Amino acid sequence: MASPPYSLPPALAERWAAVRWPATFGRRMLMRLALSAPYVAIAVWLHVRGILTENVRLEQFARAFGRSGTSPGAVTRIFPPLAPAAARLLPGGAEALGIVGALAAGCLLHLCWERLVRASVPRWLVAVLLAAAGACPVLWLDAAGNVMGFLAVVLLAVAVAGMVDFLHFNRTTGGYAAGLSLALAVLCDPAALAFAAGVVLAVPLLGWERVRRELGSSLSGTAVVLFPTVAVLGAWAFLEWRFTGAVRHSLLFAPYAFHFRTGVLAGLAAAASRVGWELSCAPVLLVAAICLWRRRPLVAAGLLVVPLDLVLATWLGLHVPTAEGIVLLGVTGLMVVPTRPDRLVSAVLAVEAVAGAACAVALTGAGETGQLLRALGL
Repeated sequence: MASPPYSLPPALAERWAAVRWPATFGRRMLMRLALSAPYVAIAVWLHVRGILTENVRLEQFARAFGRSGTSPGAVTRIFPPLAPAAARLLPGGAEALGIVGALAAGCLLHLCWERLVRASVPRWLVAVLLAAAGACPVLWLDAAGNVMGFLAVVLLAVAVAGMVDFLHFNRTTGGYAAGLSLALAVLCDPAALAFAAGVVLAVPLLGWERVRRELGSSLSGTAVVLFPTVAVLGAWAFLEWRFTGAVRHSLLFAPYAFHFRTGVLAGLAAAASRVGWELSCAPVLLVAAICLWRRRPLVAAGLLVVPLDLVLATWLGLHVPTAEGIVLLGVTGLMVVPTRPDRLVSAVLAVEAVAGAACAVALTGAGETGQLLRALGL
């Protein structure tokens, strides 16, 4: 049977988490650039065809904001701030934003590839898993057409990987990476706040062995991961209070946040149903959690906090597009694939990866992803 890396002895597990692939920084950068090349081409193609994407809308908002002037009270209109800042500062407009998203896609695929190599996954299975994820239109259209939402997904994926390394493999750098990535994700998309709330539940589950040995380790781990996010939100709230005399927009950052227009329980049921459909497009995560459940049930439960965070964000009215939810669940599954899977598990993972990609195309075909595909003649 496959053995999850989380069942390794502590000394071996720490060595496992320290492995980088390829070994040198230059080779890793070249691999990321190579992986991002197809997505760069797609971003340029979207711009040449004149397709209306979220990047185009972001560029238009940034231009209108610039023409209206930048008074101190403008802080109430630009939260989260990274989106308008990037649109204003990057030369090239929507095309440049698409290229940034494409480069982020290359980094995301490399992160998944690196962790699959760490897990001693067979090469043919690595190829199938990455091809199913990378060739799915849900990923490449989201990367090339919605840079801020996709950057939030990439940063949340880095945060998940960092939390696993920090809490279960005792890698201090993983905690720093998780905290900084989560804070930057909040500055890209307020929906990341739901994942910040999920940290409180994930820390004792992912780090259960440490929690049993060290008194107060759960509280300290939560503080390490959440401190950058709290600092960022506190600083922005202070700026808003300083220039406007009130703190509203940095908290009520979405037009439908916390409204529960269909009712609290009905909204929760709708959110759970939607995320359930998204989870059906990421069956690799479910297979990995089942394999892990046999030896480390609490750690497996900690990984399932990710879909619970999506339910929370959707329920609270924080807009999480279906494409972003599918991509986040999918890459989370790739990062926790069991170590040295046997033939049966490998075959199941390969079939589930291809089926998940097909399900993602079917689920999003009637939405914005399908509209973009039809506009591109695909």
